[in-house]
Amino acid sequence: MTSLLNRLLGLQAGEVLSEPEVFFRRGWIWALLLAVCAVAFAVWVYRGEKVPLRTRRAFMAGFQAAALALICVLLMGPAVAFKLVKPIRQTVLVLLDTSESMDLRDKREDPRDLEEAAAALGVQSDTDSPVPGQTRPPGKDAVSVARLKLAQAAMENPSINLPARLGADHEVRFFCFDDTLRPCAGEGPDIEWLRDQSAAGKSSRVGSAVEEAAARYAGQPIAGVVVLSDFAWNQGEDPLVVAERFREKGIPIYTVGIGLPAPADIHVRRIVAPDVVFAGDKVPVRVQLDSVGYDGRICDLTLSVAGKQAQSRTVTLAGGTQFEELIFTPAEAGSAVLEAEISPLPGEAGTVNNRATHKVRIIDEKIKVLYVEGMPRWEYRYLRWVLLRDPRLEVKFLMTQGDPNLAAISPYHVARYPEDAAAAMQNDLVIIGDVPSTYFTPAQLDRMEELVRTRGGSMLMIAGPIGSPSSYVNTPVGRMLPVAIGTGQWMPVSDTVHPVVTPEGEQSRIVSLVLPRERTERLWETIKPLAALPELTGAKPGATVLLSLSYATDRSKPYPLIAWQRYGNGKTMFIGTEDLWRLRREVGDAFHAQFWGQAIQFLTLSRLLGENKRITIETDRASYAAGEHVQVFANVLSDGYEPVLLPSYTVRIESRASRTDPVEMELTPVPDVGGLYTGLFVPGGEGTHVARAGQDDQSEANSVEFEVFSTPLEQRETAMQQQVFNKMAELSGGKAFTLRGLASLPDGIVKKDQVRVIRTERDLWDLPAVFVLLVLVCGAEWFMRRRDNLV
Repeated sequence: MTSLLNRLLGLQAGEVLSEPEVFFRRGWIWALLLAVCAVAFAVWVYRGEKVPLRTRRAFMAGFQAAALALICVLLMGPAVAFKLVKPIRQTVLVLLDTSESMDLRDKREDPRDLEEAAAALGVQSDTDSPVPGQTRPPGKDAVSVARLKLAQAAMENPSINLPARLGADHEVRFFCFDDTLRPCAGEGPDIEWLRDQSAAGKSSRVGSAVEEAAARYAGQPIAGVVVLSDFAWNQGEDPLVVAERFREKGIPIYTVGIGLPAPADIHVRRIVAPDVVFAGDKVPVRVQLDSVGYDGRICDLTLSVAGKQAQSRTVTLAGGTQFEELIFTPAEAGSAVLEAEISPLPGEAGTVNNRATHKVRIIDEKIKVLYVEGMPRWEYRYLRWVLLRDPRLEVKFLMTQGDPNLAAISPYHVARYPEDAAAAMQNDLVIIGDVPSTYFTPAQLDRMEELVRTRGGSMLMIAGPIGSPSSYVNTPVGRMLPVAIGTGQWMPVSDTVHPVVTPEGEQSRIVSLVLPRERTERLWETIKPLAALPELTGAKPGATVLLSLSYATDRSKPYPLIAWQRYGNGKTMFIGTEDLWRLRREVGDAFHAQFWGQAIQFLTLSRLLGENKRITIETDRASYAAGEHVQVFANVLSDGYEPVLLPSYTVRIESRASRTDPVEMELTPVPDVGGLYTGLFVPGGEGTHVARAGQDDQSEANSVEFEVFSTPLEQRETAMQQQVFNKMAELSGGKAFTLRGLASLPDGIVKKDQVRVIRTERDLWDLPAVFVLLVLVCGAEWFMRRRDNLV
């Protein structure tokens, strides 16, 4: 009966009717009563007819009774209620990357790469020669076809037949993406839209595009997302984070990698140089080079300053990452743009990334340092000469023990800590060695705190067993330190324990001594044995630990061997060992002097540049490539130089090259650091930009400039990102495909049978079959009456 109803009700293929129930809208009792009356009427009518045969009379009465009963039943509104089970075709979303990197032409030399490209293009490769034992050169397109053209050809290739095969079992929706997501006009196997696409997008938002495409079909069953890309994402959501979320949703991502994972290319990755330098300094400029496919080749590396060549040298490419050092000697105060460029070699995937830029600020002013020390221990002896040889420093020494006549015979020594408040505020940095707090008067300690908190000066303590830091508990100096002193008693440590660079230290120039990072770590490992260390509770909230100890992995908190923090308008630093002089072992004073120079410059430059106001605006770097995120910081203090706690703080970003209105940027508080706010944004264009406080605070705040250069994001990274390509599929529960295996992709998408159950009703009186039955019954009676001449 169910199959009969399926046909009568005109259900589509795949739809299934279940649990049918016939009823009458005006009541079944009335329908039955009228049907009985109709039968009785037909019997009564034919009892009086003179028909030769009783059987013929019975048939005619039966036909008339059936017709009348059927009409009566139809008048009572017969209907059927049933559950309709409809199969649901799941949707497959296909996303094609149209960013600029998809216009790169990979130079294919490996036969496997050539064969893969030829198969996608639908042309013969060199392995398909019709003559045994001979090879056919691959077509020009297979050698250097653009990535987007390769993806387009693969989708149109009739031997792969990707759109039609996907559309056989699924609804297919196509999108293109770069910095935005755009739905394409085609559905199912229709891909006429494909030929009009070009690789012109300025960025690649792979993760965001996948997220947004799925959101447009929220509530609908999605069988999977197919992404054709080189996966060189540079903006938007992290594709791997999106992939993990899609696994939770049960939506697999099928990735199709377009491009070579290691194309022949030379990339000037970055310039490693200070943001601020001193006039007359010989500034080492380290240039990071990444090269693939040119091992042993020689090319020219040039350093230009403000557009003029400063130094050039030949370099031999080693393959992978290497660092080359050039020297820049600024002549006068101001600012300059450094540009490192390497000469291009034939066959590179792209040459736009053969250059990098870095902006520096040049100052011509001395840093005033006062170093207060007790006994002349080893660290003092070596550090004294480092400080005296540094032409950027104006140093005075105060020895609390030893020859009391030093100040009288040496221009570099003073007899006492300045009693005059104005004189005490002249120092940019006060270094406290192993000196007990009782040496200073309460007024002198208060002036040190005022120098840092309100005047933007800095204080650095080098720990020692006599009084630093143990004697400074509950003093202004103790409050300024980035570490919690605890007992301050000195504890012995094993001869095998050595300093280790923390993750925060890896991001800081203070403890970075040489590149690559592994060499810096080995240099710090030479500082052993550490005779003893002060017992500390740990770093204070908001402090940054740069160096810890090698045994810190089994402790709840890393030991803050070197740590710093902001305090009011200035900075403080703590060095928990007196054995840094061991950096001189086997290499002389180069790295010992370098560390101290970097630490002092870090602590004092803000004051020297006049940036230590009540509200301090800073950026994480002085120069950026177009499209990179700029991190902005604001340290906000009250008139009493106490941290200001707000839900957010707003700064203004202005472009010197554009006449557009300033952009307001809302910064959010940094956890556990009162008064410090931060945020990220992407500048709108190249040129000089300025970050400054809001209109009401500008008189109490500095402003900071940063430069944006025009190397396009999409042309910096030329390789297909194989790790992202593989991991994105793995994390989502999908599968990664190369062009060689693209034909198997439709079979790899799991078809999940899903149905939708609808409870519905259908009237029966208007079915064509009912009217046909009525006509047949009436016609049969009429035919028999005519034959017996009863009409």
